[in-house]
Amino acid sequence: LMYNQCFYLSLARAYLSADDEGGEPARELLEETALHLKRVIETAVLRAHPEWAGRQVGEDLQAFSDFLFYVMSSNALLSELAVAIVDSSSGAVEVYRGMSYPAEASPHADDQLRANLLVIKFLAQDGGHYQALVPKRSDSKRTGSSRERRQVL
Repeated sequence: LMYNQCFYLSLARAYLSADDEGGEPARELLEETALHLKRVIETAVLRAHPEWAGRQVGEDLQAFSDFLFYVMSSNALLSELAVAIVDSSSGAVEVYRGMSYPAEASPHADDQLRANLLVIKFLAQDGGHYQALVPKRSDSKRTGSSRERRQVL
């Protein structure tokens, strides 16, 4: 059991979007995906900063959106995504764009760009909390079911 992992759960929820019927993905799938994202992201962070092990990166330590900087160009799947973190108190938005996420949209790529954009809200109160912002129904053009997308990770 891990604590302080709302960042990874939010990323997983945004990535999985909706299940095949347009509802929330199964909790087990969400948790598996979050754990996988945690391992991939924290491995990249520790590769750059091994001195952070156990102090700023670890099983029960709170993750931060800044960690995305270390993985958006090194992981094949994450490099195709963009992640926008919206700070609910300041209104500021941090955007982490994977190296394979197009810098400019083209008319035929708009749907894919939208599908590959994950939006997370940061709530500063109570020590910080992350929450996925997802549409009520899935209009995503991302291919495959939630389970298939998890298998790609």
